[in-house]
Amino acid sequence: MSRRIFINIPRVLCHFNHRQQHNMAKCIARNREEERMNISFEYGATGARPKTFSFDRLKSEEIQVAIQRMKKNITAKLSKKKKKSKKSEDVQSEEKMEEDSVDLPVSFEINGSKIEENSSIGQVCVPGAFLWVGEQKYEIEIDPPTVKTLKLPKNLMIGFPVYPKIDLENSELGDSKFIWHRVEQCKKSTVKTEVGKGFTYIPNSDDLGHSLSVTCTPKNGGRFGEEETILSKETVGAGPGQCPFEVRHLFTSEPSREGCFRVVTYNILADCYADTEFTKTTLYPYCASYALSLDYRKQLLLKELQGYNADVICLQEVDRRVFNNELVSVLTSLGFQGCYKEKQGSVREGEAIFYRTSKFRLLGEHNINLTEQLKSDPKFSHILKKVSTSKAVMTELEQRGTVLQVAVLESIEEPGRKLCVANTHLFFHRDADHIRVIQGATCLAHLQHVLETEKEKDDDLSLIFCGDFNANPKSALYQFMTSGGITEEHHHLTVKGTGEKLESSTFQHNLSLRNACGEQRYTNYVGGFHAVLDYMFIDRSINVTNVVPMPTHEEVIQCVALPSVVFPSDHIAQICDLTWK
Repeated sequence: MSRRIFINIPRVLCHFNHRQQHNMAKCIARNREEERMNISFEYGATGARPKTFSFDRLKSEEIQVAIQRMKKNITAKLSKKKKKSKKSEDVQSEEKMEEDSVDLPVSFEINGSKIEENSSIGQVCVPGAFLWVGEQKYEIEIDPPTVKTLKLPKNLMIGFPVYPKIDLENSELGDSKFIWHRVEQCKKSTVKTEVGKGFTYIPNSDDLGHSLSVTCTPKNGGRFGEEETILSKETVGAGPGQCPFEVRHLFTSEPSREGCFRVVTYNILADCYADTEFTKTTLYPYCASYALSLDYRKQLLLKELQGYNADVICLQEVDRRVFNNELVSVLTSLGFQGCYKEKQGSVREGEAIFYRTSKFRLLGEHNINLTEQLKSDPKFSHILKKVSTSKAVMTELEQRGTVLQVAVLESIEEPGRKLCVANTHLFFHRDADHIRVIQGATCLAHLQHVLETEKEKDDDLSLIFCGDFNANPKSALYQFMTSGGITEEHHHLTVKGTGEKLESSTFQHNLSLRNACGEQRYTNYVGGFHAVLDYMFIDRSINVTNVVPMPTHEEVIQCVALPSVVFPSDHIAQICDLTWK
């Protein structure tokens, strides 16, 4: 008979999983909290269906006290059914069950020796320990690999990767095993055909109209946990066919060569902005409603990112749950590690940087909230002095939760070479040039400080600054970024709504930045608006060896504008192959 027992410790939870092996059931113990433990198991008297029992106890509680509590609850639970039964033979069976459970023996032992009466619950949940309930003996296994959650998405489409939403305990995603099956419902039977292995699976034409199932076997070192299987609720559909980004994949079909690294910057359109009544009816009325849902867009997005074979990926407008549940799961399985910096405020989205672990290792992060640091950090005092004279400007800045994400990476191929990767998303309003210049000046002042600090260690350090800057190439911000400075004689920065001029709006930096992707027609294209807003700025220590061509204008407007059934975002990814000089 297959049974389970759980022992749960708020930092020591024990889960007993009973498998009949040589007449020995298994007891699985999970560590969770420091002070408490939960014991849960299935048990049934002779001839009765097993029931699940759960006991939440202090780890320090003496074992005899815990055992008495277990006996009492087992007796009570097994006796409950008697009151609900209407058949006399069932009543007699339950009465016998109650009699059997009154003096139910419950005990623990370790390596064949009985536990001393003053032992605590925490002391008995160790390797080599056993639990006896009646005549059933359970072997205790500590912290087994476990699948806690396993789900499949609603949208399953030919040619687009599908992957489970999964929550593992005591197991790493990369260690676990996944097997995919096509499930065909015939008239009198169900036919299961193995179709793939690995965390992701790409359905093909043979899967059309059929369900998919995935089985996960969690693993931790040499230990395997109990497998879990989930069947999709929907069948595989045809999907949108070839997407324009798949043409771009022709230029990135091979990984970057040694000594080269490929970088992607991409505003992926946060789900909190995409799937709302406003976006469906006003902002993107031309886009099919289903194509704005995350369940649909994430499949396009992840296929797009996977096909670029990038080494560094900078993403903007990343929902926290999308980072945790979608991006980390899939990109980790592809050899990436990621870090996330959320904006401050009510909207839970921010910036994410992923790096390929075969190319880079993370040395540290230097993230900041722009307004907070501007007001509190002395290294920004020269900027604060110029802008604090305007109450309107300070009020506007304080309403922005803009962040700068900074990760310092070291090359695996050439140890000692470092890459400072910066990522941001500046304020979007068309009349906010003055705010973006201040935000840009704050970003570059911080990056100069990071570079100077790292260069004191005598390592080669290069800078890549990616993001959605919400500024076109003729803007004051773009001039500031690429020319090294801006003066009020060239750009009279006007405060939105008040007409007030921002005095002393002269800012400088010495980072010698240039736009790696060169001139583009646009990087953002929505109904009634298009512009170049996204950039990948690099310093003089980096060479550009290849820029992946943008989609054609005809491809962009085939469904009126972006996003669409073939474009998951209203922005277009920028991709470059770079080398150190």
